[in-house]
Amino acid sequence: MDNDLKTPIIPSSNASSEDKATYSKKALIGDATYSKAEKAILAIVLNDEDKYTLDAVRNKINEFKEGI
Repeated sequence: MDNDLKTPIIPSSNASSEDKATYSKKALIGDATYSKAEKAILAIVLNDEDKYTLDAVRNKINEFKEGI
């Protein structure tokens, strides 16, 4: 499972809004796609027990940056 964290998360371009994949906080923070600063933001704004779509994650990062 630790090897899964090194694989980038790539969204499917043909997924409908209802079928979008969701990811845990741990998977998102371990993803190489995000910078160290973005990972730090995710550690703050995401809940451990929730799952998030990539769109929701991008929105949370942007909302956090706008509040700075």
